[in-house]
Amino acid sequence: MCELASREYLKMGRVCARQPRDAKAYFRNKARKVVESRIVHPERKDHLLQKLELCYHDIELLQGYLQEALQQANGIDDDLAELDELDMLSVRPELLPSGTETRPLEEQWVMDVEVEQWRRAEVPRGCHVPDPVRSILLSNLPHPCQELDLEVGLQPCGAISSIQLCNEWQEMQDRLSQPEEAPGLAKAPARFRMPYAFVEFTAESARRKATRKLPRLNGILFREVLRVKRTKWKDEVVARPCYPQDVRSKRCLLLRGLPWSMQPSEVLKAVLDQLGCNGRLLNCRAFKGAGGRQLLRLQVQA
Repeated sequence: MCELASREYLKMGRVCARQPRDAKAYFRNKARKVVESRIVHPERKDHLLQKLELCYHDIELLQGYLQEALQQANGIDDDLAELDELDMLSVRPELLPSGTETRPLEEQWVMDVEVEQWRRAEVPRGCHVPDPVRSILLSNLPHPCQELDLEVGLQPCGAISSIQLCNEWQEMQDRLSQPEEAPGLAKAPARFRMPYAFVEFTAESARRKATRKLPRLNGILFREVLRVKRTKWKDEVVARPCYPQDVRSKRCLLLRGLPWSMQPSEVLKAVLDQLGCNGRLLNCRAFKGAGGRQLLRLQVQA
């Protein structure tokens, strides 16, 4: 079942710009045959087939229903099911990258600080702190990306409370357009990171839907518009997978806008003082620029 869901999901991604209705109907017919042949309990079979008929615009939710029903019918443990998905991915034929995935990103030096304990610090007035129980980290977003794109892509999961988009490369581009903000730098660096976002849902159930195994492994498909030239320039729409992650499993902080003159020990001490926790320095290569130049902006991952 996992192999069927992943294979048809990826196939749908390749044709979503051309014939989405045909791809969804094909997946629905395959899923109906699997339900009729694998589910023995009549009430469970009727309930799942009813959901199948109503789920015309929500392929990801349909995949979750199928996977949960088959696991309950066959008594499959969640850990074993996840191992089956990983085995399936290891033998699946490799797909050629598309869109901006064909252009590799530049390496970025960072300073990692492992945080061993965490205590909630005082939040400044007027600053919204997302609830980690209802939040996800969505990475590998297309560029450009707007909040409306995220709302449309995550609509099957549930209502969204807040979105915080992070596009550090675009922020650096904007600063380079102001000479007084970027002395000594003639042009923007190569792209080093795709946009990502912190998304807070209104309900915890929406976060659970967004972080099921299949979306985490295969990604949630977003539309990416590329400017291509064959006989003439035109826009081409491709599908880009974006990967949701549960923020509760993250042990990282992203510190932005630090002055380049700060030493690693000063950054570490400031982090420990603010969070009131213990930590240790893992590596330090973020305080050098190419050719010994001064850094426009120091970014530290802790």
